[in-house]
Amino acid sequence: MIQAIAASFDNFLDANAKCDVLVIACMDNRFWPIVLDYVSNNLKVSRYDLSLIPGGIQAIVNKEEVAMKAVNLAVTAHHVKRILLFNHVDCGAYGGKKKFDHDHGHETNFHSKDLLAAKSIIDESHPGREVTTFFISHCSKNHNIEILSVEE
Repeated sequence: MIQAIAASFDNFLDANAKCDVLVIACMDNRFWPIVLDYVSNNLKVSRYDLSLIPGGIQAIVNKEEVAMKAVNLAVTAHHVKRILLFNHVDCGAYGGKKKFDHDHGHETNFHSKDLLAAKSIIDESHPGREVTTFFISHCSKNHNIEILSVEE
Protein backbone atom coordinates (compact mmCIF):
# COMPACT_ATOMS: atom_id res chain seq x y z
CA MET A 1 0.00 0.00 0.00
CA ILE A 2 2.73 2.49 0.90
CA GLN A 3 4.67 1.69 -2.30
CA ALA A 4 1.59 2.35 -4.44
CA ILE A 5 1.08 5.73 -2.79
CA ALA A 6 4.76 6.58 -3.18
CA ALA A 7 4.73 5.67 -6.88
CA SER A 8 1.63 7.75 -7.42
CA PHE A 9 3.18 10.70 -5.59
CA ASP A 10 6.37 10.42 -7.66
CA ASN A 11 4.25 10.58 -10.82
CA PHE A 12 2.48 13.64 -9.42
CA LEU A 13 5.81 15.33 -8.70
CA ASP A 14 7.24 14.54 -12.13
CA ALA A 15 4.11 15.61 -14.00
CA ASN A 16 3.56 18.86 -12.13
CA ALA A 17 7.01 20.35 -11.63
CA LYS A 18 6.99 22.42 -14.79
CA CYS A 19 4.69 25.28 -15.66
CA ASP A 20 4.75 28.15 -18.13
CA VAL A 21 3.96 31.13 -15.88
CA LEU A 22 5.36 32.80 -12.77
CA VAL A 23 3.22 35.36 -10.92
CA ILE A 24 4.94 37.77 -8.53
CA ALA A 25 2.85 40.03 -6.32
CA CYS A 26 2.78 41.61 -2.89
CA MET A 27 1.73 39.50 0.07
CA ASP A 28 -0.89 42.10 1.12
CA ASN A 29 -4.07 40.14 1.81
CA ARG A 30 -6.19 42.92 0.35
CA PHE A 31 -4.70 42.41 -3.09
CA TRP A 32 -3.30 38.93 -3.72
CA PRO A 33 -6.81 37.41 -4.00
CA ILE A 34 -7.50 39.99 -6.74
CA VAL A 35 -4.30 38.91 -8.49
CA LEU A 36 -5.25 35.23 -8.38
CA ASP A 37 -8.74 35.96 -9.68
CA TYR A 38 -7.38 38.15 -12.49
CA VAL A 39 -4.76 35.60 -13.55
CA SER A 40 -7.29 32.77 -13.61
CA ASN A 41 -10.36 34.52 -15.00
CA ASN A 42 -9.02 37.33 -17.18
CA LEU A 43 -5.69 35.95 -18.36
CA LYS A 44 -7.02 32.36 -18.42
CA VAL A 45 -3.92 30.92 -16.76
CA SER A 46 -4.72 27.86 -14.67
CA ARG A 47 -1.27 26.60 -13.63
CA TYR A 48 1.44 28.93 -12.42
CA ASP A 49 4.13 29.37 -9.84
CA LEU A 50 3.21 32.04 -7.30
CA SER A 51 5.59 34.21 -5.31
CA LEU A 52 4.05 36.57 -2.75
CA ILE A 53 6.70 38.91 -1.37
CA PRO A 54 6.32 41.98 0.87
CA GLY A 55 6.37 44.89 -1.54
CA GLY A 56 6.24 42.51 -4.50
CA ILE A 57 8.08 44.22 -7.31
CA GLN A 58 10.03 46.49 -4.97
CA ALA A 59 12.02 43.40 -3.94
CA ILE A 60 13.04 42.81 -7.57
CA VAL A 61 13.96 46.46 -8.13
CA ASN A 62 16.09 46.31 -4.96
CA LYS A 63 17.51 42.97 -6.16
CA GLU A 64 16.64 41.32 -2.85
CA GLU A 65 17.78 37.73 -2.69
CA VAL A 66 14.34 36.22 -2.04
CA ALA A 67 12.83 37.87 -5.11
CA MET A 68 15.68 37.07 -7.44
CA LYS A 69 15.78 33.49 -6.18
CA ALA A 70 12.06 33.10 -6.95
CA VAL A 71 12.60 34.28 -10.53
CA ASN A 72 15.77 32.23 -11.04
CA LEU A 73 14.23 29.04 -9.67
CA ALA A 74 11.03 29.41 -11.69
CA VAL A 75 13.04 29.92 -14.88
CA THR A 76 15.67 27.24 -14.35
CA ALA A 77 13.72 24.51 -12.52
CA HIS A 78 10.18 25.03 -13.79
CA HIS A 79 11.05 26.47 -17.21
CA VAL A 80 8.57 29.35 -17.07
CA LYS A 81 8.19 31.33 -20.26
CA ARG A 82 5.93 34.12 -18.96
CA ILE A 83 6.35 36.25 -15.86
CA LEU A 84 3.47 38.39 -14.59
CA LEU A 85 4.39 41.24 -12.24
CA PHE A 86 1.78 42.98 -10.06
CA ASN A 87 2.03 46.05 -7.83
CA HIS A 88 -0.83 47.74 -6.03
CA VAL A 89 -2.05 51.04 -4.68
CA ASP A 90 -1.43 51.81 -0.97
CA CYS A 91 1.45 49.32 -0.60
CA GLY A 92 2.88 49.50 2.92
CA ALA A 93 6.35 48.46 1.75
CA TYR A 94 6.44 51.64 -0.33
CA GLY A 95 5.02 53.80 2.47
CA GLY A 96 1.38 53.58 1.45
CA LYS A 97 -0.71 56.43 0.08
CA LYS A 98 0.90 58.81 2.58
CA LYS A 99 4.24 58.59 0.78
CA PHE A 100 2.54 60.02 -2.29
CA ASP A 101 0.54 62.65 -0.38
CA HIS A 102 -2.61 60.78 -1.44
CA ASP A 103 -1.87 61.84 -5.04
CA HIS A 104 -3.16 58.88 -7.04
CA GLY A 105 -1.51 59.98 -10.30
CA HIS A 106 1.89 60.35 -8.66
CA GLU A 107 1.52 56.96 -6.96
CA THR A 108 0.49 55.26 -10.22
CA ASN A 109 3.43 56.79 -12.11
CA PHE A 110 5.88 55.76 -9.39
CA HIS A 111 4.66 52.15 -9.39
CA SER A 112 4.64 52.08 -13.20
CA LYS A 113 8.32 53.06 -13.23
CA ASP A 114 9.15 50.37 -10.66
CA LEU A 115 7.23 47.75 -12.63
CA LEU A 116 9.13 48.64 -15.79
CA ALA A 117 12.43 48.63 -13.87
CA ALA A 118 11.64 45.13 -12.55
CA LYS A 119 10.77 44.02 -16.08
CA SER A 120 14.10 45.34 -17.31
CA ILE A 121 15.99 43.48 -14.57
CA ILE A 122 14.26 40.21 -15.47
CA ASP A 123 14.76 40.82 -19.21
CA GLU A 124 18.50 41.24 -18.59
CA SER A 125 18.88 38.21 -16.32
CA HIS A 126 16.53 35.91 -18.27
CA PRO A 127 16.22 37.05 -21.89
CA GLY A 128 13.50 35.51 -24.00
CA ARG A 129 10.85 35.48 -21.28
CA GLU A 130 7.60 37.36 -21.80
CA VAL A 131 7.32 39.77 -18.86
CA THR A 132 4.01 41.58 -18.37
CA THR A 133 3.36 44.24 -15.74
CA PHE A 134 0.15 45.27 -13.98
CA PHE A 135 -0.88 47.87 -11.42
CA ILE A 136 -3.92 47.30 -9.20
CA SER A 137 -5.59 50.63 -8.69
CA HIS A 138 -9.03 52.15 -8.39
CA CYS A 139 -11.11 53.87 -11.00
CA SER A 140 -11.44 57.56 -10.15
CA LYS A 141 -14.94 57.67 -11.65
CA ASN A 142 -16.62 54.89 -9.66
CA HIS A 143 -13.92 53.85 -7.16
CA ASN A 144 -14.05 50.24 -8.34
CA ILE A 145 -10.88 48.19 -8.46
CA GLU A 146 -9.15 48.21 -11.81
CA ILE A 147 -6.07 46.44 -13.06
CA LEU A 148 -3.96 48.51 -15.41
CA SER A 149 -1.52 47.00 -17.87
CA VAL A 150 1.75 48.94 -17.60
CA GLU A 151 3.73 49.26 -20.80
CA GLU A 152 6.75 51.25 -21.90
